[in-house]
Parts: sequence; structure tokens; C-alpha cells
Amino acid sequence: MGSAPEASPAATVAPQAPAIAGAPPAAATTSAAPAPKCLEKIIKPFPYDAEEIQVWCVPACIQMVLAYYHYRYDQTFVAEDLGLGVERQEELDFTRVFDVLRAIERLSTNALDVEMGIFYPSTWEGVKQEIDNQRPAVLVGAHARVIIGYSQTPPASADDYPTNYLITFDPDVPRAREVIEVNSLGAGSYAIFYARLHMVPVPSHPEKRAVSSAETGPSAAAAGSA
Repeated sequence: MGSAPEASPAATVAPQAPAIAGAPPAAATTSAAPAPKCLEKIIKPFPYDAEEIQVWCVPACIQMVLAYYHYRYDQTFVAEDLGLGVERQEELDFTRVFDVLRAIERLSTNALDVEMGIFYPSTWEGVKQEIDNQRPAVLVGAHARVIIGYSQTPPASADDYPTNYLITFDPDVPRAREVIEVNSLGAGSYAIFYARLHMVPVPSHPEKRAVSSAETGPSAAAAGSA
């Protein structure tokens, strides 16, 4: 008698739980929401000039802002324009901080309109607007820096506030990009200067220019239309 044919193996089926009448549908699996990103904006490219004398942070900052708008000056010339003695290596006293405004406007042949204010944490929104429009600012207190950007970290919880930072070029340290928390700056301890292009600049004395080795920033026309 022949042997019975072998049965083909049955497919394995995973057991299913019986449906329960009136039970709610199973919840869909969702992935966790992405963490909020840090907000950051930096003016690029931006010229950098280190202070040539240790107390010349203000002339160096003015030199950088002017170079951004294609006004090239030797730092010694800027210092002399501020009335600082080259041989005596003087620094700009804070009581003469208004001279920063005059120097930027004068050395740009009044093509740059400069607004001066006192820095407070609430000044953040104004700084942010200037950087969004590709306009740097100068921060002058015990030390001077050029503000070239900002960043903002999201709050750690719903009860917190974002943390705001200024991104600056510090002329005291070569190529030093410094990040400063806004709330760490003493309220009323710093003056801030916004330089805005309001006309096409026409150099009145080009023989005083073309000395800085700073990087080339955007054209003056492009900066004005930002």
C-alpha cells in the first residue's frame, strides 16, 4: 500500500485579539515633536580689523563699519580724526562717546546717517531689525565692539523666556567672534550706534583710503537697498 502524500505546511498566522464591542480604536503612534531651533542671523561677509594699539578699540570698530560700506581708512587716520594722540596712545573717554557718531558721518562724507542710543535689554528688538536689514551697529562702553549678528535660544519651558545674544567682532582679539548674552550687559552702561546708508557715497578725499586689508563687504548700493 502506497504512503499517504505529505501535507504542505500551513502558513503561520499571528493570533489576533478578539474585538471588544464598544471599545475605542487604538491610538495612532506619533513621533515626538522636533525640538525648537536656535534663531541666528549674521552679516556675511564682514570686514575685520584688530586694534593696532591696545586702547584703540573705538577707532578699530569705526574702521570696520566704514570698511563694510567701502570706506577704507587707515586706523591711525581714524584715531586722529577722533582727536586721539597717536604717540600718547590715548583711548576715547566715555564722556566723548558722541564723537563716534560725528566720526562715522564725517568720514563717510555724510553718506551714513548715524543714530545713537543707550543700550538696554529691550534694545534687542532694534538690534535685531538692524541686522535683519544687513546693517551693523557699534557698541561702546568700557570696551567697544561691532555687532554683526544675533542669536536666540528657545525657552526651556512654557514659563520661561527666550535667551537673546549679540554676536560681535571684538577688535581686541584677532578674528574673535564674541557671543554676549544681552542680559549680561549692564543696563545703561553702553552706548549703541546704528549706521544707515541714506545716499550714494562719494569719497571726498580718496588719498586717505585704501590702507585697510579688511575683507570686502557688500556694495554700498546693495547695503542701502537691504
